[in-house]
Amino acid sequence: MKKGKRILAAFLAVLMVVAIMPTSWATKKVKAATETKVYTLNANDLEAVAQGTKADGDVVKAGTDNFFSIICSAKTKFDASNKSFSDGFEGTQRINFGEGTTTAKNAIRFTTEGTATVTVWWACGDAGREVTILDKDGKAVATTSEGLAKNAMAISTLTVPEAGTYYLGNTPKSNYIFKVQVSDEVEIKPTYKEVTTVLNANDLESVAQGTKADGDVVKAGEDDFFSIICSAKTKFDASNKSFSDGFEGTQRINFGEGTTTAKNAIRFTVESAATVQVWWACGDAGREVTILDKDGKAVATTSEGLAKNAMAISTLTIPEAGTYYLGNTPKSNYIFKVAVTHTVEVTGGDDKPERTAWADVATPVITSAVQDGANVNVTADASVGYNGADKVVIVMSDAAGNEVKRLMSDNEAENVTKSFTPSESGTYTFKAIISRDGEEDKVSEVVNVDYALPLSAPSISSATSMGNGTVSLYGSQLRKLLHTMYMLMEQRLALQQRQAMTLQD
Repeated sequence: MKKGKRILAAFLAVLMVVAIMPTSWATKKVKAATETKVYTLNANDLEAVAQGTKADGDVVKAGTDNFFSIICSAKTKFDASNKSFSDGFEGTQRINFGEGTTTAKNAIRFTTEGTATVTVWWACGDAGREVTILDKDGKAVATTSEGLAKNAMAISTLTVPEAGTYYLGNTPKSNYIFKVQVSDEVEIKPTYKEVTTVLNANDLESVAQGTKADGDVVKAGEDDFFSIICSAKTKFDASNKSFSDGFEGTQRINFGEGTTTAKNAIRFTVESAATVQVWWACGDAGREVTILDKDGKAVATTSEGLAKNAMAISTLTIPEAGTYYLGNTPKSNYIFKVAVTHTVEVTGGDDKPERTAWADVATPVITSAVQDGANVNVTADASVGYNGADKVVIVMSDAAGNEVKRLMSDNEAENVTKSFTPSESGTYTFKAIISRDGEEDKVSEVVNVDYALPLSAPSISSATSMGNGTVSLYGSQLRKLLHTMYMLMEQRLALQQRQAMTLQD
C-alpha cells in the first residue's frame, strides 16, 4: 500500500512539473512569410450590357489580371447609375444581376491563395437584402448584416477563411454592385538562385609573417563571405603565377603550416551542397588542398600529386549546407584564388533584379594597344559583373595567327588593362573575348601592334680575328640586335610595297 502511494506521489510530481513548464518550450508552428495581393473590379470599366443580351452561365472576365469572372444570367445588365460613396469613390455603372446568387449564375467568381478580405461597394436593391459569398459547394461563408433601406449605399468588408474558389453576389434577391476589391494573403514561396563568391588573393592587403597571431581573422570576398583564419606564420606575399585559364596571380595566401579549424584555414558557410574551385601552387611534393567540416573532419581533398611549385586549378565538392574550412594537408601550399558556388534561397525584395540579357551586353572593344618599353599594354572596354560578362580574356597572337598568350580577368569592372611581353620583334594581334556561362562568346575587332624588342648595350663575349682585317664577334645581345634590324628592314620593305601599290591604283 505504501509502495502504491509512493508511485502515485511521484506521478503527481511529474504532472506538477509539466503544468509549470514554460510554454515557450512547446513546439511552435512557424507561420510562413506572406504578402498581400490586391485585385480590383470596378464596374465603371465594364462594357455596358443590356438585359437579355447574356444567357444563363455566360462569363465576362474583368478586373486586375482578369482575376474576376462575372457569371451572368438572362436578367443581368451592366447599366448606368451614379453613386457617391463615403470614401470618395464615384460609381457611374453597376452590376445588376436581377436575381439572387448561385454558383451557376448571378455571381462574381474569384479564387484566392489564402485567407482574403473582400470589400464591396454596393447599393441595396430592397430592404432585407444583403451581399453574400458562397463557397464552391454553394454554402454561404460570409454575409453582410448592413440592414439597409432600398437604394441605400454601403462599403462592406467580408472575410474568406482559406484558399479556394468563391462566388460573390446577393441574397435573397438582387442588389447593385459598383466595385469589389479582394486582398489576398499569399504565402511567399521561396525562390533559389546559384551564386558564386570569389576570394582573389591579389586583392588582399599584404601581410608579413609574424604580424598575425594564431586565430586572427581577415574578412575577404564579396560581403565578407570568407574568413581567413591566420596563425603567427601566415603571410600574404607577392608571387607571380600564370594559370591555365588566363588568371594571373600576383599575391598568395601562405599559411606556413597545415590546416585546422582553429588556424591556417579559409572559413566559409554555404546554404546547400557546393562546388569549390581553388587556384593553388604546391608547397612541396605530397601536399594537397583539403576542406574540413566544423568538427575538423576532411570532407574533400585534392589528389593532384603535384611537384613542388607546380600549379593546379582544382575542383572539390561539399555534400551539404554548413560551415567549412579550406586549407592544406599535411603542410602548407600557396592559395591564389578560391571560388565557391552554391544555391541560396531568395525571398521577396532581397532578390537581385533579373540579369541583363546577354544580347544587350556590348561586344568588347580594344581602345588602346601600345608598346611601353618591353611591354604592350592593352586596354579594352568590356563589362564584367552581374549585368555583364562572367569574365574577359585578352588574347595575343603572332603574325601567323598563332596564339602566344591569353590573360583573363573576372573582376567586376567596365574596362580592363593587361600587359604582354613579347619575346621578339614582329607584328602582333590582340583581341578581347567576353563570356557568360551558357551563352556564345562575344569577340572584339582585332588590333595590330608592330613591336620592336628593346635592346640594351651589346654584350660581346668573344672576338676572333678571321684574317684579312675581318673580326668575328659573338654576344647574346648582338644576336638580338641583328634579328631586330632584320625584322625592321622586312617591315619597312612591306610598307614601301603597300605604298607603291597604292600609287599604282
